Amino acid sequence: MLRRLGFGEAKAAEVVAGAAVAVAADATTPPLVHWCLALLALVVALLLLLLQETRKLAAAFALVSVAEDRRERQAAEEKRLKTIESIRLSHDSHDAHLSKVAVASAQLTGAIDKLERLAADAKWTEAGELLARCEEAVMATFATAKAPTVSAEVQAAASRLREAIAPGGSLCKVHARSETCRRALVDLTTDADWTLSSHKDGTRVQFRRSETALAIKVDALIDGVRPADALYVWRETSLYHKWFPMVTSSTELLAINEADSLLHLEMDNWVAYNDMVHFLFYFFTP
Repeated sequence: MLRRLGFGEAKAAEVVAGAAVAVAADATTPPLVHWCLALLALVVALLLLLLQETRKLAAAFALVSVAEDRRERQAAEEKRLKTIESIRLSHDSHDAHLSKVAVASAQLTGAIDKLERLAADAKWTEAGELLARCEEAVMATFATAKAPTVSAEVQAAASRLREAIAPGGSLCKVHARSETCRRALVDLTTDADWTLSSHKDGTRVQFRRSETALAIKVDALIDGVRPADALYVWRETSLYHKWFPMVTSSTELLAINEADSLLHLEMDNWVAYNDMVHFLFYFFTP
């Protein structure tokens, strides 16, 4: 009651103690009441003091919690940056190794066979790198030798490669897919041109605006989860509406292969209504 009237803990204790002393000073008051009132004043003063110290302790714990949370965030960010740097270095090393391994003209047929297997397995980054080396081998062969001097086997392999990368060919998607994967790897391993939107619970959300689109990047480290498990979650398109932000309906229209699918998504909310058919494909960096 005294607190509600605007008294602080110390002032309230002073008032209670003063009232107890005033009653104790009354000669008509029995001695037992004197002792009870004095004890009551002492208890109230101790309780109010305890409350004040408890608040100080709670404030100290809050500061410790904030500092610990800051340290955890910093440790998570350092781990994220180290992982990204490791991915970048691994991929750069992989690229450097492949760039040194030129495809000889006599190996073109075997290289094209491997290319078609990589494309069938949706290994776009490896397929793109091998295709570039095959094209370099063909260009080098015909640039340094006249057509009549090139063996029939090499000419057949070069013709097969041209047909494979032509529209409708078995390798027609490799250039575009590998370039998309290359850009995705660049976006993964650098924060340049990205604006941080939020960083909470170890998850960073960034965005980048262009004249035609809004790109969003979400990255986090998940320990103990296989890439295949992440792929399984993305392939369960019928469950998108249960966890994907703003998606209210989702259906897989066509499962093209293990990595490619065609989706129908609806986003019906207070912001806007979007009805879209979305082509989704996956890749994992070597």
